[in-house]
Amino acid sequence: MRIHTGCDFHLQVDTIEDAVAHPDKYTINHNGYLLVEFPHLSVFSSTDEILARLLDGGMVPIISHPERNAQLQQRLDDLARWIEAGCYLQVTAASYVGLFGKAARAAAYAMTERGLVHFVASDAHDCKARTPSLREAYGLLADKWTEDWTRPLFVDNPRAVLAGKSIDFEFPATPDARRKWYQFWG
Repeated sequence: MRIHTGCDFHLQVDTIEDAVAHPDKYTINHNGYLLVEFPHLSVFSSTDEILARLLDGGMVPIISHPERNAQLQQRLDDLARWIEAGCYLQVTAASYVGLFGKAARAAAYAMTERGLVHFVASDAHDCKARTPSLREAYGLLADKWTEDWTRPLFVDNPRAVLAGKSIDFEFPATPDARRKWYQFWG
C-alpha cells in the first residue's frame, strides 16, 4: 500500500491565500491537483473568482462530493461552467448506492449523466460505515453504462492525478445506457 499526500481543501479566505503561496502544502502528491470542498450548506457568490485564483496559482481544483451539497445539487450549470474553466469534479462512490440519501444519489447520477464527473472516490472515514470500498459503485456504473466508460473515473483519471499528468479522457455528455434483454421501458 502507498500513501500519497493530499487533503480536502476547505474554501476559506486564509486557506486560499496560503494555498496560492504554498501549493505543494495542499495539492495531491504535490502535483498541482487540489481537492476543493465547499461548505456543506452553501456556495460562495465569489466562487468563480476563487476557482480562477486557484487556477491562476497553478493548481487544478477538483470539486469534491458536490452531490452531497444541497446548493450544488441544484447548480449543475455552475458546475459545468467551472469545469469549462479548468476544474474537475469528484463524486463519492457511496452516493451512487444511496448511503448519503436520495437527494445525493439523484444528484450523483444527474451529474454523471450530464458528463460532469471525472473521478469517483471513496471519501473513506473508517472501515465500518464509510469504508474505502469502491466495488459496489463501480459495478453499478459499469452495469448501467459500460466498463470502458466507468474505468477512467475509478482508475485512469486518479492515476493521472497522482502522477501529475493531464486527464486525457472525454466521455459523452450522456453515456449510452446498456439495456438488458428484460428492459422494455423507455
